Amino acid sequence: MTPQEGWDFTAQQAVEKLLKIQIVLRDERPPFTHLLNVLAQLAGVELDPRLLALQPYAVEARYEEGPFPLSASREAILEALEQLRDEAVALLGEG
Repeated sequence: MTPQEGWDFTAQQAVEKLLKIQIVLRDERPPFTHLLNVLAQLAGVELDPRLLALQPYAVEARYEEGPFPLSASREAILEALEQLRDEAVALLGEG
């Protein structure tokens, strides 16, 4: 895995875990899936398209030949990740 692919995979994992946290905070059990759209629906989150576009990095980009270019800049993805994190923190404060 190249450093770029490692960054992409890690960003996808961050989204996945933030969504699963929100599912748990709703007293639900997250499913065994990497599908961000499914997790977002269960978490009650409208997922930013920049984050949804990270889906291929869960499995395909790790095991198949690429290229798998990012759909947005790292800065834009980090901005969307921070917003998703803030939503999870706000939900934690409600509990």
